[in-house]
Amino acid sequence: RLDQAQLAIAEAPDCGNLPPAMPDPDVLLRSDFIPQAVDPVKARDAFASLYNTEHIVEHLDELEDIIMAAEEDGLEPADVLADAHMVFVGPPGTGKTTVAGRFGNVLKDLGILPSANVITVTGTSLMGQHVGETKEKVLEVMEQARGGILFIDEAYGLMGGTHKNGSYGKEAVDTLVGNMTNAEFKGNLLVIMA
Repeated sequence: RLDQAQLAIAEAPDCGNLPPAMPDPDVLLRSDFIPQAVDPVKARDAFASLYNTEHIVEHLDELEDIIMAAEEDGLEPADVLADAHMVFVGPPGTGKTTVAGRFGNVLKDLGILPSANVITVTGTSLMGQHVGETKEKVLEVMEQARGGILFIDEAYGLMGGTHKNGSYGKEAVDTLVGNMTNAEFKGNLLVIMA
């Protein structure tokens, strides 16, 4: 990316024979990892082999419209990700984990995520056994999923019935929500809870 001095030179009116400033070739940009062309047909095809996914395809159509509008407003597709976290609801065996895995590929193909990586954990696996361990566990899985999707299956486990588990579950949720908007993860991590 251009630093402020390079940007000022690049935007300045003709300053004699100075060539326009070039971006630093050693700096990696998000566009170096995300494909420029989006193939919406390919995104929909990810769900073609699954039963009863019409509502998912409709959601993808809406997401593509939001992406196109964001690009027209000068935003990057990844900026859409900050508001795209999801909750999947349904009884066991309805394909929530399968759909989350396919969303990884779709969101990468749409240029929203740099990776199709999906890290799956359970709500109870995020809770520690002593004070401070929960925060470490949550941050560790968020770091592993960065660039892709963190899928929290059985997220209701974060709201454990006992007072002790309840406080660790609250700590896990607070850590998760607090870091989803952190610059390290915002626009670079999608959280799906089931």
